[in-house]
Amino acid sequence: MRNNIHIKIYVKIYLDAHKMVISKFNFSDLIEYTPIPLNNILLLKSDYIGENRRHNFELLEGKRDIAKMIKDKAYSYGDFCFTDYEDIPAVEQLSDEQIAELLYMAHLYKPLNSPFFEVLKNNFVYLGHDDGWYCKIYCKEKELLNSLLLNKLRGDIQQTIKNKNTIVLPNKIVENTLKFSVDGLLIELEKQRQKSEDILIRFYKVGEYKDIDKLLNIEKFDDTSLVFEQLIEF
Repeated sequence: MRNNIHIKIYVKIYLDAHKMVISKFNFSDLIEYTPIPLNNILLLKSDYIGENRRHNFELLEGKRDIAKMIKDKAYSYGDFCFTDYEDIPAVEQLSDEQIAELLYMAHLYKPLNSPFFEVLKNNFVYLGHDDGWYCKIYCKEKELLNSLLLNKLRGDIQQTIKNKNTIVLPNKIVENTLKFSVDGLLIELEKQRQKSEDILIRFYKVGEYKDIDKLLNIEKFDDTSLVFEQLIEF
């Protein structure tokens, strides 16, 4: 009896650039999975109209505003880019050149120079396309990239087996996730039909991919690209 592939995740981590390219990672995923809470958000690209603006940027002030936007799903179904900031005075101090750099980053999905601005004291930049189908995340502390990825993997496993308990990943999966993600990794999660809480996890080393649609629609991969496989029982 054939198993169903429920979830595929593509990820490539660029540690030197403090950057992760990942598929199907939307804004609410970032809020849920980050070890460092986001308190204030400056929207670089979105259809959301908030209650506060500076330099024509919409601002979300505090966790209440962020939670409201998540509840309304105002970030969904389109391109969504943002960075965090320390406080309103920090945003007001942005120079014209810095504003131009922020707009460049939102338009071209890459920083002109650094994605991190001393005046804003930002820790994250999120550049999401098509509701996070294709996403770039920059973290000032590059170790957070690994945390985000592992938390995302745990969350997708929970979703697949519909288990509300905290998922503890086996050490071998953690080690291989971090090892191969720097090479460009496709992760497949298959829920076993006969045992509802058994997951078969496969890692394929696929390199750098820009066409996420093409990658995620590949039905069968070359066995030579399979670098890890394990059945997990929860």
